[in-house]
Amino acid sequence: MLSICTLCMPKSQQRNGIRELGYAASGIAHCRPPSRKLYTHTPPVFSGVPSTFMSAESLNLTLESFFGPILVGAFFAVALHATLIVQLYALYERAPAVHQPWKVLAGITWALDFIRIIFLCQMAYQMFVVNWGSVLSIVGTPEPLILYLGFSGAQTLLCQGLLLYRVVRKQLPLCGALGLASVAAFALNTVASIQLRTRETTGYLMLHSGGEFLASLALRAAVDAVLSMLLLGELKPRTNLALTRYLAVIFASGLATSVVALACVAAFAAGSSSLAWLALHFALGGFCSNAVVTNFHLDINSRTFQRSSSGAAELLSISGPARSIGTASAAAEEQMVEAEHISAYEGSFAHHPTIASAGGTAEGVRAWVATNPRPDAGGESSRRSVLSDDYPPTYKSMGGPL
Repeated sequence: MLSICTLCMPKSQQRNGIRELGYAASGIAHCRPPSRKLYTHTPPVFSGVPSTFMSAESLNLTLESFFGPILVGAFFAVALHATLIVQLYALYERAPAVHQPWKVLAGITWALDFIRIIFLCQMAYQMFVVNWGSVLSIVGTPEPLILYLGFSGAQTLLCQGLLLYRVVRKQLPLCGALGLASVAAFALNTVASIQLRTRETTGYLMLHSGGEFLASLALRAAVDAVLSMLLLGELKPRTNLALTRYLAVIFASGLATSVVALACVAAFAAGSSSLAWLALHFALGGFCSNAVVTNFHLDINSRTFQRSSSGAAELLSISGPARSIGTASAAAEEQMVEAEHISAYEGSFAHHPTIASAGGTAEGVRAWVATNPRPDAGGESSRRSVLSDDYPPTYKSMGGPL
């Protein structure tokens, strides 16, 4: 009946009525199953939106290929940021063992990742809430995307620089080349971000129109891959748990970061009708930040292990020869137990007044052992005079970290 009434109208009113019916039909199409196209008509011209945009039909966009990756990528990015917060909290809990520059760099890493997450969530909110069901959700120049790419590039440059610092002493020429490649990737990423504002085309898909962003992704992936190979030979986690050791190597070496970066490059080069590359790009920043903080944790563990070993060697050297206990196996067991005691109560001497006045751990131990011999040792100090629980002051009674 509505179509019959429309035919009775003048020509101009008929055209307006048919256009309105088409828009209403497109609105009904939005309620269809997700496998349908997002838009089945050429989008109208909105104020402030260029008229040169391509339709979603011509771009072959669907909910699965366009909106789905952004939603999944946002979930993964927030989860990785939560992991970064936990790692950062654990790092600051070990404040006495953390160098002050590390604390500052870890804080800057977290701040950049936090700002990146804010723009990422703002971009998802505009797409899924503000402009949902509107052609504006796929066209235009989204401000959060521009800012996200800018902060993501700065975050990548900082993280790669910190990882390069670990291997620069042994691989100076190679690290110099990697540093230049990282700076070039940051510059290309900045150029691509600026072009989002200047070019009148589909915002999210415009990055495929030029080679700057692809070159930036490729350089970043290459730097991450080479860095992971260099760090795999450097990292030696001090832990008895195999799972913890493997996870530490995977994250701290940048292996996970390089794999995700290569997958992002492959997804970006595969085609322009999907945003799967953007989902991987969302997660890439989180992997990069976690790699830096994990490196800080591993370095602290390594220094603690080395300090424990050197402390045990000093203690055994100043305490005299070990008492004969009959068999070599028993002697080895005794030495292992004593080393465990030293590791467990490492640094306890630092709070003892005699040792503090001596001005050093080794000197303090010598002074304490000389002035406090075990009674049944006849004035001779032994290793057990320091480690035993029945002779004060013991490690437990002294207390406190090194």
